[in-house]
Amino acid sequence: MKQATRRFVVRNLKPGDQLDHELLGNWAALKLDHDWVWVVEHHANIEAIMIAAPMHGLVFLLRIAATKYAPDGWLLCALRTVLKESQRRGLIAAMTYLTTAPTEQKLMRLALRAGWLVQPETGVWLIGSTETKY
Repeated sequence: MKQATRRFVVRNLKPGDQLDHELLGNWAALKLDHDWVWVVEHHANIEAIMIAAPMHGLVFLLRIAATKYAPDGWLLCALRTVLKESQRRGLIAAMTYLTTAPTEQKLMRLALRAGWLVQPETGVWLIGSTETKY
């Protein structure tokens, strides 16, 4: 699904898209499913990304990041695009884990205004190979 404004476009990742390491972070080493990655294109550059995955009837927002050149309003537009597309695909809720990153704090303010449940937790992400080494 593609959603455009006069200033930027929210669309799924396409083969051949060049993504800045700043946007991918530790996700750069993984094979991304283009159907579950949305990017914000602004002046022919990808300036923001949402990496998601379907999980037990909901969409899990795994990474939300933007460059300093991301246009105003990108987060709300991208979130609406991801939620509408996820609903179209049969998912009924969304979930994410937030840090203190400025973009993620903006998402928290949007989610609070929309009535999302906020469950403060302290935790650590564990990421490991599927190879059994123990």
